[in-house]
Amino acid sequence: MLQPLVSLITTVYNREAYLSETIESILSQSYSNFELLIWDDGSTDDSVEIARHYAAQDKRIRIFASDYQGRVPALNSSIAQTTGQYIGLIDSDDLLAVTAIEDTVLVLEANPQIGLVYTDYQTIDEQNQILGIGNRCQIPYSKEALLLSFMVFHFRLMRRSTYEQVGGFDSRFPLAQDYDLCLKISEVTEIAHLPKFLYYYRVHHESVSSQKQIDQILCSKRSIEDAMQRRGLNQQYVLKMRVQSHFSLQHKSETDVLTSVHLPQSSLPQQNAWALAPQALVWLEEFIQSQHIQSVVELGSGHSTISLAKFQQQGIISRSLTLEHDRYWHQDTLKQLEMKQLSNDVQIQHCPLQVQSVQGEPYLWYDFTQIISFATDLILIDGPPHTVGKLARYPALHQLKSFIQPGTWVILDDYHRSSERDTVKRWLQELPTLRLIETLPINTGLAVLQFQL
Repeated sequence: MLQPLVSLITTVYNREAYLSETIESILSQSYSNFELLIWDDGSTDDSVEIARHYAAQDKRIRIFASDYQGRVPALNSSIAQTTGQYIGLIDSDDLLAVTAIEDTVLVLEANPQIGLVYTDYQTIDEQNQILGIGNRCQIPYSKEALLLSFMVFHFRLMRRSTYEQVGGFDSRFPLAQDYDLCLKISEVTEIAHLPKFLYYYRVHHESVSSQKQIDQILCSKRSIEDAMQRRGLNQQYVLKMRVQSHFSLQHKSETDVLTSVHLPQSSLPQQNAWALAPQALVWLEEFIQSQHIQSVVELGSGHSTISLAKFQQQGIISRSLTLEHDRYWHQDTLKQLEMKQLSNDVQIQHCPLQVQSVQGEPYLWYDFTQIISFATDLILIDGPPHTVGKLARYPALHQLKSFIQPGTWVILDDYHRSSERDTVKRWLQELPTLRLIETLPINTGLAVLQFQL
């Protein structure tokens, strides 16, 4: 038998609902020189039987069934049983695109200086319906950026020599162990990003990321602190962590499950979290009416989107457009609008972030190339989240210039942050007709600006 160049590992614990599809996506690969090791970590359902069924049909598959150990011991034990030059991990509820192994092997074969390559991914639901582009892979990679944002997600293929060089998975991390591993790898070798959608990451209520979010956050924090110490940054910097939660109520008669709790990981871009507080929304309504605002463009969806829809339904404004980069928030807002019978009273557009040049500098910004601009009375800026990059909202007034007219108002949320204050300073330097009218201690701080007539 040909020595396998690639070792694929899938650790399993009670995944009978998805395991068959995961295995079939691996066996359907365009690249065939691989071994698949399935490690069952004490499942109490039919996962082992499903795995053995496939192993009986394909000699590339090997099964190890053990008592429950936990994910890290299972990963290290299973990798120790493999021999491939390259190592790839596939979660037992996810799917690989057909060319995932072939495309990533080509990168490593052609670039000996690269120790790990990762791809883009899409999220899917329980029925394999695509929900959207994964948030993490939209963040540009750098060794420094990885310290706060885990963009080196799925699919990853790494050299065995690199894996062994950093000591494998650390048993101190029952969760976020892949983040810790990638941080260590970034310190000893190059990491490459292959911008192809080659992995399907399943979102469901039984996943570890859904059930143990707080624990994941704490393990991520510990991984970052360890990395800071290895890099000599702990003498100059202290890691600050903020966990944001969002709760909503759902009537028991409703069958569609809305997002009930959002607890973003510290290593992920923070969401807008329906951020505008009631006090800010009351002020916004008064402002819109006092200034006779008719048209609004909003960056980032949330409570304010609901308010804008109500204003339009009541005839207070005539048009509003909301741009949302995150597909989950986009869909959640649409559901909220539908529940309140406001779906026809606002335009909300999903606009993923893409790298764009603004004043000669690269920024992640909304892709709204298909949207027709219109003269706007008010631009309400509550996105994208600041964690996507330095001065994340700075591109707004440059990229939205076709919407701006003399007299256009601009409201920037989160003015308490130094990044937003620096953004305003740059705007005032670069846009000669823009004036800072006032700043308000509402919510997390609002800056009110206007283009002069």
